[in-house]
Amino acid sequence: MSARPGRRPDPRVVALADDPGLQPQRTAQAWQRTGAVAATGALAVAFVGARLDLVVLGVAGAVLAVGVAVMTVWVIPAGRGDRPARLSAAVLLAGTAALSVLLAVLGAVAGVASLTRALGR
Repeated sequence: MSARPGRRPDPRVVALADDPGLQPQRTAQAWQRTGAVAATGALAVAFVGARLDLVVLGVAGAVLAVGVAVMTVWVIPAGRGDRPARLSAAVLLAGTAALSVLLAVLGAVAGVASLTRALGR
């Protein structure tokens, strides 16, 4: 909607045109939920590693949990205009996929180690 020459545009219309909507906030919340779940899973792996006296597994889980927490707090965009994304969406997606695969591998190792200990082998 364009203003007629000599008339100021209605500020309500201009504000609506500049409003990006809730999509950035929903996207940021989705990234934060993903990070929170991954950090929780990594802490569970670290706990299993500590309980089984597997230092490497415990340290790997703890490092992964800290890495995911750092990514969630400082790297992932906040969904607001005042804090721009530090990484592109493709880099965030690739990093999240890599961390998810690493978490799955560590979880599988923790499961096998736990079953091995339970069966007495």
